[in-house]
Amino acid sequence: MTKAEEFLYYYEHKLIPDIFFHSELDLFGTLAQHPEALYGIFADAAEKNGVEHPYTEKQFRAEGFRMDETWFAVVLTFPKPKEPALCHQMYLFSKADHTGKGCFTLEHSRTAEGKPALVIGGWDAEESHLNYGSRGMEKADYCAIAFEIHKKANGGE
Repeated sequence: MTKAEEFLYYYEHKLIPDIFFHSELDLFGTLAQHPEALYGIFADAAEKNGVEHPYTEKQFRAEGFRMDETWFAVVLTFPKPKEPALCHQMYLFSKADHTGKGCFTLEHSRTAEGKPALVIGGWDAEESHLNYGSRGMEKADYCAIAFEIHKKANGGE
């Protein structure tokens, strides 16, 4: 992995979850209202760490959604990874009162046979990486799949 890819991995797997779960910054609301902040936070952090990168603002997207009457989601899209285990998307879930936070990743991986695969992963407030299984490369609504996993972990609410 290049230094830029290593930093992108850090951003996706450590910095975003840490800000989401522990910062006074309302990352969820900020990204829902200002999607350009996803790239801005990355570019600022990369500059502060002396990391030059090839990524553009267009490669970083954030879109807010209402999942149901209780839950909201922000779907983050990152530059398409060239190799595992970089993530392509992240799903942040929260109730309107900022409770029930959940952070999931859609990571590019490989099966034991070396075939491309997608893994739904997650991060919790204690920075533990969670694995929710490997899937083929078929198109699916991975946000909805992650949301169902999250709802079950929150008592089905």
